[in-house]
Amino acid sequence: MTMHAKEESRDRQLVPPSPTSLGDDGTSQAGLVDFARLVARRWPVIIAAMLLGLLGAGAVSAATPPEYRSSTRVLVGTCAEGSIEQAYQCGMFTKDRALSYAALVTSDVLAQRVVDDLQLGQPAGEVASKITATAEPETALIEITVTDRSPDEARRMADSAARQFVQMVAEVELRNTGQTNNPFTNLTVVEAAKEASKTGSSTPVNLLFGAFAGLVIGVLGAIVRDRLDSTVHTPDDVEGAGVPVLCEPPNRATTAWVDGDDRVEAFRRLRMSVGGPGSVLTVVGVDSQEAAFSAAVDLSRAAGEAGSRLLLVNADMRTGQTFGTVPSSHHGLADLLREPETTISIAERLPTWNSPAIHILGAGVVPAGTTATALLASGHLPKVLESLRGEFDLVVVYAAPVLKAADAAIVSAASDGALLVVEAGGTAKDDVEKSLSTLRGTGAHVLGAILTTRRRAARIKTGAGK
Repeated sequence: MTMHAKEESRDRQLVPPSPTSLGDDGTSQAGLVDFARLVARRWPVIIAAMLLGLLGAGAVSAATPPEYRSSTRVLVGTCAEGSIEQAYQCGMFTKDRALSYAALVTSDVLAQRVVDDLQLGQPAGEVASKITATAEPETALIEITVTDRSPDEARRMADSAARQFVQMVAEVELRNTGQTNNPFTNLTVVEAAKEASKTGSSTPVNLLFGAFAGLVIGVLGAIVRDRLDSTVHTPDDVEGAGVPVLCEPPNRATTAWVDGDDRVEAFRRLRMSVGGPGSVLTVVGVDSQEAAFSAAVDLSRAAGEAGSRLLLVNADMRTGQTFGTVPSSHHGLADLLREPETTISIAERLPTWNSPAIHILGAGVVPAGTTATALLASGHLPKVLESLRGEFDLVVVYAAPVLKAADAAIVSAASDGALLVVEAGGTAKDDVEKSLSTLRGTGAHVLGAILTTRRRAARIKTGAGK
């Protein structure tokens, strides 16, 4: 097979799977999923707002003493005797009088009479503010209501207000007419003051309202904060930059490789979606080392358990990140780049890790007088990777973060495809775009992104027939 044919075959194998598109029926479901993700990301804000609402409602309830209300009724009577015409005139008179009398109930004059009657230690104006009166429509009844913090006092003042009101009106009418008995005015207390009842909202109602108000404010605050947040949170945030999300494993290192683990299953499915026999894949982060390093390791473990003869390469010669303990007597990538001819039959000279099928090629030691970038850009890297391709079923290369070193772009361009690791809640959207631009600017073939997430559930995007 010619080199050109091999490259075409490799391209066919490494075409990233196309994301599954949502139909019209999925629009509402996508909205619910987005809202659920918003709640999952911002639940501390929502809970804090609800707690503040409860505390505020509790404080208001505690600072507002309960009040009690007691009512009594007074009837404005009609004429005691007379013709039918007089009775009719008297009835109309009493209805009109009831409206006028109601205004007298709330006067300071009546309030002072109540103070004197009950010997209250309160100013008349304060007592007047507690008394209200209502002339019931189309009747000759006046309802007098007193509101006070003490239920007993409310009832006592209501009774006194009714008695004093009857006496005061009688005195006013007699004084105006100069008579001892006015046949047109006859006020009677027809309903004594009722037992006072509690008014206003109760504490449970206040707490319920406070919690609901806090919930609404918390959700609105979460939405506003989410809009102002420039970091990646959902697959849509990544795909908006022009790269599909192939895998969403939980953002944690897998210490126990066991069936059913979310992260384990995520990388097993990812292994089936990318790379073919003899492929060289680069795993690189945007600006973080740990997430990409763990992803490269777990992708290798998933391929190794499937029986693939695999090589895990550390191309980050800057930080000293290692795949376990590798004796210094073994070759590293830096050594191979200085002497590319030593790549012939190197598999037997490399240590294995975790499985006989997984071989380790460490970063090696960069000699004095040169740099890691200079070694990678020397032109020997493609030859080294081509030699390794011939000895292993899959070569997984971990490189330094894209935005921290030029090494990532050099290694990605020399491999068959690159997987960009993005951390949900930790990687800025603009940084994803910059990373993709940097990689593609050097000719690297970006297969897709691995979005590490704080959620337990993992999702894998696969194309039709995958």
